[in-house]
Amino acid sequence: MQSKTDPEERSLGFALLKEWGILSAFRQIAPDDLRAIFPQLLQLHDRVEDEVSGAYLSELGLDASRLIEGGLLERRDRQDVVLIEDDDLEGEGTVKPSATRGMVRTVGPFGEDAGKRPMSDIEMYAINAKWLQEMLLRLMKPLFSKRASLILDPDLTLLGAMRIDGVEVPVYFARHLNDLRTAQRLDLTLRARSTAGVGIILAASEEMPTHLGPNVVVPLLSHLASPDEEFLFARDGLELAYRNSLSLARGGASPRVVRTANQSGTLYIPGKEPLYLSGNDQLTIFERLVVAAEKSSPDVHVKVLMDGFESRSPQQAFRKDTWNSIRDVYISMGAKKGFWRLVLAGQPTRVVADSPVEEPV
Repeated sequence: MQSKTDPEERSLGFALLKEWGILSAFRQIAPDDLRAIFPQLLQLHDRVEDEVSGAYLSELGLDASRLIEGGLLERRDRQDVVLIEDDDLEGEGTVKPSATRGMVRTVGPFGEDAGKRPMSDIEMYAINAKWLQEMLLRLMKPLFSKRASLILDPDLTLLGAMRIDGVEVPVYFARHLNDLRTAQRLDLTLRARSTAGVGIILAASEEMPTHLGPNVVVPLLSHLASPDEEFLFARDGLELAYRNSLSLARGGASPRVVRTANQSGTLYIPGKEPLYLSGNDQLTIFERLVVAAEKSSPDVHVKVLMDGFESRSPQQAFRKDTWNSIRDVYISMGAKKGFWRLVLAGQPTRVVADSPVEEPV
């Protein structure tokens, strides 16, 4: 029912389900209550898994029954197997009935007694991702001078625009940015939208790139206003984060690769959109090309470029769609066969026909 966009249809549907005894009464969560649990709901929305245990909800301090009433969760089966992480016992444990009301027993992989735990901990719930996102976006709306809702990817939504320094800045909402593949996929999507200008990406994830395409990535949870403020977010902080990263969003002052802790990083070239890189191979390839460009001897032989890697060509370090988007934009063949170079803004590239993977020569 939450997928219905018409509020009257949703209300009628929930009323019918309640009358038929299929569903308990739907009770909208009040805006103030949503605001109070926004950080926990954001963490819930950023999960890769679409189901969650009662134990996890308890860790977040969330009331499963209230979230069910609000349409954000649906009950699923109980867990038969749980993870045991005691000092003397680790591994998967089997759930067994307990004589103690409201509790269950857990048995280790070799029949060991792993103690008791609340039955509520092993209840499983399905997350209603669409309805949860709608609730989160309602709390963000006061930020925008223009509002829109365009889903560009299951993990990326265009929300509208914020007016900063007299300019309408596009604003996006993204999740799962701590996943390397998701971040690279969204980077490709956003680089294809570069004509929209430098924007802000409001990120649900705590670990994330600094830029995706020509956009500044900002962690939402770092910009919550104090509880006594009228709005949930500190707009001044978001604007400051945008201004501080605006130069890099346009490529920075000189070519460089900036690594982050989770084997990812970003390539900056003046006059070009930042390029998100994932994995040591991609990072090292561009680090070597940047060093060569700085030494005014930009062409790097493929054997030197790929030294230490299983891959024999830089093409093999990238997914096909990513490679097609960066060849002759960030990396191109050098003046001689078997060489590669960094493509700087305004620099002509060598035009070559599409061919199989380049082999060492």
